[in-house]
Amino acid sequence: MLALQKCHNTLDQLPIDPNASIHNLKDKKMTDIPIRILYVDDYAFDRELVRATLKDANFNLLITEAASRAEFEEKLTQEKYDLVLSDFNILGFNGLQVLDAVWATDQTLPVIIVTGTGSEEIAVETLKRGAADYVIKSPKHIQRLPNTIKTVLEKEKLKRHNKQAEEALKDSQKQLQQIVNSIRDHIYVTELTATGERINRYISTNVKTLTGYPLEKFINDWSFWATQIIHPADRDVAAAQARRLAQGQASQVEYRMIKADGEVIWVRDSASVEQQGQSTIVYGVVGNITERKQLEEQLQQSQKLEALGRLAGGIAHDFNNILTVILGNCDLALDQVDSYQAIRDELEGIKTAGERAVALTRQLLAFSRQQILQPKILDLNTVVAAMNQMLQRLIGSDIILVSEFVPHSATVKADQGQIEQVIMNLVINARDAMPSGGTLRIKTATMALDQPSVREWVDLEPGEYIVLIIQDNGSGMDKETMSHIFDPFFTTKEAGKGTGLGLSTVHGIIKQSNGHIWVNSELNQGTKFTIFLPKAEMEVSDLPEPIHLQSNQSSKTILLVEDEDMIRDLAQRTLLKDGYVVLEARNGQEALDVFNEYSGTIDLLLTDIVMPGKIAGDKLAKIIEALRPETKILYISGHPKDIRLVQNFITQNSAFLQKPFTPTMLAHKVREVLDAKVSPTNA
Repeated sequence: MLALQKCHNTLDQLPIDPNASIHNLKDKKMTDIPIRILYVDDYAFDRELVRATLKDANFNLLITEAASRAEFEEKLTQEKYDLVLSDFNILGFNGLQVLDAVWATDQTLPVIIVTGTGSEEIAVETLKRGAADYVIKSPKHIQRLPNTIKTVLEKEKLKRHNKQAEEALKDSQKQLQQIVNSIRDHIYVTELTATGERINRYISTNVKTLTGYPLEKFINDWSFWATQIIHPADRDVAAAQARRLAQGQASQVEYRMIKADGEVIWVRDSASVEQQGQSTIVYGVVGNITERKQLEEQLQQSQKLEALGRLAGGIAHDFNNILTVILGNCDLALDQVDSYQAIRDELEGIKTAGERAVALTRQLLAFSRQQILQPKILDLNTVVAAMNQMLQRLIGSDIILVSEFVPHSATVKADQGQIEQVIMNLVINARDAMPSGGTLRIKTATMALDQPSVREWVDLEPGEYIVLIIQDNGSGMDKETMSHIFDPFFTTKEAGKGTGLGLSTVHGIIKQSNGHIWVNSELNQGTKFTIFLPKAEMEVSDLPEPIHLQSNQSSKTILLVEDEDMIRDLAQRTLLKDGYVVLEARNGQEALDVFNEYSGTIDLLLTDIVMPGKIAGDKLAKIIEALRPETKILYISGHPKDIRLVQNFITQNSAFLQKPFTPTMLAHKVREVLDAKVSPTNA
């Protein structure tokens, strides 16, 4: 009885459900579990004998009896049973047919044949047919029926447990495989034996997606990955990782690999190790990081250009101050040497060289994205169409110019002069790449970029863009050249044929216009520049009012604040020549002292922006505007930082003049500001 009580393990806390089955109850004592038995026997005395035997064994039984075939077949389908007991010889059918009927309904339901007329042959036949056991109903043998039931039920329980475990294992393996398949990375398990042999224990099916090669290539040949997949230039890196793993050290490396179609991609190979007996087991994950590498390269390029831009801007600032003095003094000298032609020619030469230097500094500022822009709504279709005739003359008759415009307007917010410079520079490069003639295409288009698309470019946001494409079928470039084309002073042209600032200027203009420029080129296949600019809605702009300059400004007083002595001296002489009263100061504090001591009206504050001391030009202007709002402000600067920030504090009462400037430019701008027709940029 105790053995029977331990047959099933069910939860003690579960309430006894009269409809429950021992198939789904665990951790209960046998006496607490109602065992459902369907008993088939057409002889009443035998049924009573079986009931009494089971009652003496203290079973908790729910016995359903059937005395005929029809009754058996009906009751078999009405309830769930744990066991079927059946006589072998029953009126109208036999135990073998009972077996067939039971397993047609439930193949897991055990059947015990209990018969009084059995023979060895019948016993063998029923057991071969699948009966769980065979018991003779004689008084001597019937006593083993309880133990037989116990044994059969325990076997069935074990079978069910094993089957459930097997199914759970299959489900777990299936789920694990689904998880592995859902991961883009390739997973592998490698055994490193004590003899140095490498054995592939597991290779995920994702290896085909990653490499392009079928799984079979890797299953039996560990060396295929090392000798065929890893890029030759990176095999030393991978070999070093393999040595670390063999020494029991976890490792993570990045290397290139060559796919079946020849594409080269970057991967990160991360692996940990575990010791199992004499072998080392390596668990690894290989992920495609090509996109990340491309973004890193873009970021590094951007940082490099930013650093070069700061350097270029600093150089431009120093040049602007020097050139302001050179050109200003040239103009002042030219006004005094009309009768000395030889001297005039020399001065004109100096002025021409100075103007070329000015153009160079402007290119440096454009590259560093630190020049003043005058953005407005432009239709790129209109801009390109207006330039077509000039561009055709520029490229010559050997090159066919084809313009293709998007059917609707292609509106962007940008500086028209700068955009025209971009087009000119790219067209000139295309012309030089087609010395024997060819076709140049200029095309506008629209494109909507979503989040996945802009991940390719670190400087763009999702949205609508106008696309400008300039494409030639000339000599093209290799990848090494393409990686440097936006670097300042990099050029593939002969010495004296170019400064190397053309494309860096283009890059700076597009970046400052919140756009992106992308290049694709192959040797002897041509080059394609693609420019993305944010799409803008057309605005109705007011026409600028004409400027009416007063003829006599001699009564006006100007406070000139400039820390560079030569520039301050040049500006003073220019303003005195035009009849202004000029008050001088070398810095902000000195300017405030002069301002406070002067009893008359100061009509204009002409100030540099960045100066030594605690009071910069913009701060000085705010103080003076607060004290005397009627005082006009004219900022001057050649420093890129000032140029970039000046648009933030320009008001209707102020303006800006960028260095280098000539005396004529300074005089014109001063007159313009004093006339109160203020423009926020250079005259």
